[in-house]
Amino acid sequence: MKDFQSSREPANRSRQWALLERSNRAGGASAEAKQVRDTDKDWNLIASEQPYYGVLSADRFRLENLNDKNRQEFFRSGEDEIARTAAVFQGAFGEFRPRVALDFGCGVGRLLLPMASRVERAYGVDVAAAMRKVAVENVAAQKLDNVVVTSEIPDVALDWVNSLLVLQHIPPVRGYALLAQLWERLNPGGFLSLQVTLYHDLSSIRSITDDMATATYDGETVRIHAQASNLEAGRMSMYDYDLNRLIALFDQRDGQRMVLEHTNHGGCRGAKILVRKN
Repeated sequence: MKDFQSSREPANRSRQWALLERSNRAGGASAEAKQVRDTDKDWNLIASEQPYYGVLSADRFRLENLNDKNRQEFFRSGEDEIARTAAVFQGAFGEFRPRVALDFGCGVGRLLLPMASRVERAYGVDVAAAMRKVAVENVAAQKLDNVVVTSEIPDVALDWVNSLLVLQHIPPVRGYALLAQLWERLNPGGFLSLQVTLYHDLSSIRSITDDMATATYDGETVRIHAQASNLEAGRMSMYDYDLNRLIALFDQRDGQRMVLEHTNHGGCRGAKILVRKN
């Protein structure tokens, strides 16, 4: 595999990251004041009770229904997703031969396992200890010796970063900072496959208002003043990201190709974004 070469001055990159990090810190202070939901707590509870259902929310993937057939379907869906992602990368950008990959929000390993079979080293990152435990068991069952499962984004150079059905559950004020960190770890010439939600359609609006205790509506926008305090832990909240801000983060050359595929998860509309770093 040929070495990736940077097309930008390192100093320029450093300045960009510094500006972005300051922006994220400012946003984080605002979020703290507004008491943005602790989604890490939610996902630790979900992982301890229903780890497979937490990854794919279909009743057949609840532990009480997870027979051999359903388990095979679960992991086959991950293999199919990664195979299709690799094919899109190959078709859009040419050679796709990453050596080091990371699955952010790896859960029980649905996407991590097929990623690991395609690279020399694979990292799975998940905030929930129970998810990581099951992922390690599934890695061992597949006799894979090139996988590291961890709670933190490792300080390593990456050729492929993947995150699907994850950031939609993380408040963007935190998610943008995580994405900046992942993008910085990605080698020039590396690949990103990312799914985010961008807006709610009418069928899913109620999931937003359920989070509100008090809010202001001026005919155009809704501003939440206080989060509902009676929501129990274990809720799968859905958050919308700003596509403009994501494209600004990628900072691609004029004419650089980017693939967007529409996604719809119960009325939460978004996109799967596939991009190669300059």
